[in-house]
Amino acid sequence: MFLDLMATDNQISCNVKAARLLGLDTAIYLNELINIYAKAIAKGKLDKNGYFRLKRSYITDRTTLSVYRQLELDFNLLNTEIIERDPTDQDLMKVDIEMYASILTNSNEDITKKVEKLASKKSKSEKDAEKKQAISDALKASVAHITPLELRNAYCSWIDTICEKPGGFLSKGAIKIFEDTINNYTKGDLDVALDLLAIATVKAYKDPTWVINFYERNKPQLRTTQSREQKNIELSGISY
Repeated sequence: MFLDLMATDNQISCNVKAARLLGLDTAIYLNELINIYAKAIAKGKLDKNGYFRLKRSYITDRTTLSVYRQLELDFNLLNTEIIERDPTDQDLMKVDIEMYASILTNSNEDITKKVEKLASKKSKSEKDAEKKQAISDALKASVAHITPLELRNAYCSWIDTICEKPGGFLSKGAIKIFEDTINNYTKGDLDVALDLLAIATVKAYKDPTWVINFYERNKPQLRTTQSREQKNIELSGISY
């Protein structure tokens, strides 16, 4: 079982130079497209215009790149003419291997400059993700003093949950109030503190009084659950 898990079929790779020029996501995506293209050629599965059909769910399974992200990556690849798509079907495409090779070898200076210019432009989703990550990292830095590590990680998970929620917002001041309220209630009891953070995370609560009230109402039920994983599952099914 472990051998199958670690086999190369369960791994992805990319061209390092492509990653530098086009970005890591694009390089990984291109590598998968080329593999599929090569298999389609070998099996005679190209259509009359030389296109192969791309199953985007397969790419997602292989790379974790969502369909939306794949279509974003297609935009730059179409502009640099590395790929070509059927005008009537976005899942029918071909890869221009010679164009790709010329970009990687810098044999066409005009195309290389165009690629570098396009690669420097980040999509709105990329900018939003980077901004969200920067905010999350700054908030997590404000709980770096918390010990033990298990409790600190619980706070970080809670921060991630709130930041991922649509319209979710936290400030360092709000986190400090949350932490102080939890500390005053738990009086150093780590298990209770972890239970409270689990509630806050599963329920996406920002107000510590909501968390404590929920805990007080459901304390007998929560105490019957043995593992923390089971507790989190049970929490998701409990209504306030």
